[in-house]
Amino acid sequence: PDSVAVSGSGVAPGAMFTVAPGNLAFGLVIVSTSKADSVLVTNAGGQPLTISQVASDNSEFSVTPTSGGPIPSLGSQRFHITFSPTSLGVKSGAIIFTHNGATSPDTVPVSGIGAAPGPLFVVTPLSINFGFVDVGASKLDSVQVTNFGILDLSITLASSDNSEFSVVPRGAGAIPPTGSRKFYVTFSPTSLGFKSGNIIFAHNAEGSPDSVQVSGAAIVPSPIFTV
Repeated sequence: PDSVAVSGSGVAPGAMFTVAPGNLAFGLVIVSTSKADSVLVTNAGGQPLTISQVASDNSEFSVTPTSGGPIPSLGSQRFHITFSPTSLGVKSGAIIFTHNGATSPDTVPVSGIGAAPGPLFVVTPLSINFGFVDVGASKLDSVQVTNFGILDLSITLASSDNSEFSVVPRGAGAIPPTGSRKFYVTFSPTSLGFKSGNIIFAHNAEGSPDSVQVSGAAIVPSPIFTV
């Protein structure tokens, strides 16, 4: 037999918006610098696709161009997105495409982390109030240290300036960028009254040492009633 090769593309009856990738994660970007990436919008419909507006809901993410098309059937256009963090921490937003397709508006989620040029020590919470604790008893809480820098963070020593508050572990090896480590603080009052102190962290980042305020009130143990 002889054969004839045939091919075709199924398209929607009108304009059809598709975008790839469906989201962008920029990772670590040093504050006051920028990182660029892009998405490709394709028209999978049978009619031209016109993008009347492209906007960001977070000023730390910008997009160009701010409109597009008309994009012919099976045609594509690239849009460039830039992350420019102005402060430290995790950032997120959405790039919003308004167009003449049936699914308008469409969004592309974006995310990134504003980082320091070296290691960066960030602890949460900044204080712990243990409330009322019986003398001779103990109560446990914790803080989390996160590295928002682009280099490893090392905790050389975690200590307390009040023996009724203790912390473990006493140190931590390399915490990688965006990594976290928990430190557990215990309040073990030995006498009555209000107690306070500081958990002190010595580390290799700027600003060392950092501290977390701790407090609690030691009370008389409640009597136990028996018959």
